Amino acid sequence: MFALDGKPVCGACAAQRPAEQKSAGEKLQLGRIVDKTICSVCKTDHGDTDLPLIGGLPVCEACAHKVLAWPFPVWLKAAMAVLLLLLGWALWHGRHYFPAGRHMVLGERALDHSDYRRASDEFTQVLKFRPDIQKAILLGAKANFLAGDPDRAMRFFHGSAHYKHDALYNEVMALFKHSVDAVSKARRANELDAAGKFDEAARLMTEAAEEYPQSQNLVITGQLYSARAAFYRKDYDAALRFTDAAWRSAPDDPNITASIAAALAAKYAVTGEPQLRAQAEQMLEKARQLSDRSPADHEAYLAYAPRVKYRLDSRQIIDGAEYDRRFGKQGAQH
Repeated sequence: MFALDGKPVCGACAAQRPAEQKSAGEKLQLGRIVDKTICSVCKTDHGDTDLPLIGGLPVCEACAHKVLAWPFPVWLKAAMAVLLLLLGWALWHGRHYFPAGRHMVLGERALDHSDYRRASDEFTQVLKFRPDIQKAILLGAKANFLAGDPDRAMRFFHGSAHYKHDALYNEVMALFKHSVDAVSKARRANELDAAGKFDEAARLMTEAAEEYPQSQNLVITGQLYSARAAFYRKDYDAALRFTDAAWRSAPDDPNITASIAAALAAKYAVTGEPQLRAQAEQMLEKARQLSDRSPADHEAYLAYAPRVKYRLDSRQIIDGAEYDRRFGKQGAQH
């Protein structure tokens, strides 16, 4: 029997009435009537006693054990055993994927937090297990491009020539192009600086830094070139401003610290303000302390320190070439 909108009907009516009502635009609720006193397994009628339901059907106590403890067929047990064996083989065969996946997650997390060195190291570990993963190659290169280290970025491409041109690939190639263009301009700027064309060198090095701002080295060098160009124009305020910007990016660099001392000494030579002399002497002493960490830096300090002291004592501003002509070769920093 069936229930049609709560009323019992036979099977024939249950099949006919809903179709008639549907054509008339009405919707009826149809459901099967279950007699809870008759066991759905053994069909035994238990009179007025409602049987417990299992899976929505009434089942007597005698049949309930059979239903609940129904044995799995042999073919299903065999299939489960085969699947477990295949799972074990797959886990063993793919055991190298687990550490690679772990390093991949750690690398992406470090990249999201702008920890580019850590990200580069993690992606390097990924490629030790799976050297063919394009995502790890590209993300490792990206981390180093963003860290301002294009040489290390290019090492990630070693031995791989074919890549899927997806969004990540295009992003990394754009960073690669910017770094190449910037390095090309920086090399030309170095040539101009060596030729004494300081304004042109400063302009081109600044363009290189703007092309690839991720490279702190290019940014600092552009500031120092601009400071040198300003010095030779006798714009000592600009020279001090550019040098100070470079020093704030690398306060532990003894040579840049010495450049601050030289710029302050030039300002003192022009103005005679005692405060500027004190600041210049303070920065020169700091440069001496920093230079003690490296023999090369200490040798450079011994070369430029006398010229800065001469500028403070004489209040004369001369460049390195003129200083060497007068007193012998002592170094070539202003």
